[in-house]
Amino acid sequence: QYVQEVRVVTPLDEDLDVFSFRLGDINVGKINVHIPTDRALFQGEFDFTATEGFLLRVSAGVDQFANEATWLLQAIDPLTGELLQDPNRGLLSPNNARGEGAAFVSYTILPDDLTAQTGAEISAEARVFFNNAPPEDTPVLSQPIDAVAPHTALSVSNVVGQVDNYQVDWSVVDDDGGSGFRHVTLYVATDGGDYRIWQRQLDNDSGSQVYEGTSGSTYQFLALAADISGNQEAPGVGVTAESDGTSVNLGGPQSVSETTPPNFGIAPEPTVLPSTSPANGSSRVKGF
Repeated sequence: QYVQEVRVVTPLDEDLDVFSFRLGDINVGKINVHIPTDRALFQGEFDFTATEGFLLRVSAGVDQFANEATWLLQAIDPLTGELLQDPNRGLLSPNNARGEGAAFVSYTILPDDLTAQTGAEISAEARVFFNNAPPEDTPVLSQPIDAVAPHTALSVSNVVGQVDNYQVDWSVVDDDGGSGFRHVTLYVATDGGDYRIWQRQLDNDSGSQVYEGTSGSTYQFLALAADISGNQEAPGVGVTAESDGTSVNLGGPQSVSETTPPNFGIAPEPTVLPSTSPANGSSRVKGF
């Protein structure tokens, strides 16, 4: 028997930032739904009357007070506007070896900066409701958190005999239990200006580089490291430094390239014959 309604409810771990929740793409049977980026809530209706015999209604989002996310997917009868009642049509057919009865929803979310600690386990699970059947629970997925960025020790000295050249040495240490060093970017500020990238995303956690300066100018140096999770060292209060492109690693949730387009079939060929019904004029009734 086909499934006409699917509801997915997932509680969000207390160590996660509910305000960072963002919806990902959806797949249900033969239909893909691409969710626009940066959405915490989404509602839409898609017409698959010609091919599947129903309208797909999608309502999804996060409840920040209940700390949970919900997806409601429904096959709507286009004639009644109500939930489809045909057991031979619907969102999901009985599953088979080709996965024709499978589906997925996806989302991304960040740890809570105030409560998350490195090494803490965050978990995710969902309860799925198919039609009016008893709910089914998914397996629990667990992932350790890396909540702290690496720290860089930086030292600068003049190259011997070259007063305008500077030797810059760095050494990066990540927190215990963290995801590990990823890269470090070196910055330089000339004559008190903003920090600009000098060496982008070096993959050595320690090393040395020589900066060739210009006579009469003064220089300040900065190093910002990032770990594998995407946590990046902060430049400090009041310090302006351009981004080197580092972003938090949220993994790779399942996605689709675009929403499956509706298929309205082939329109009939236009006829050249005149209509048998008058388009204008009036009718007369003969009196007695």
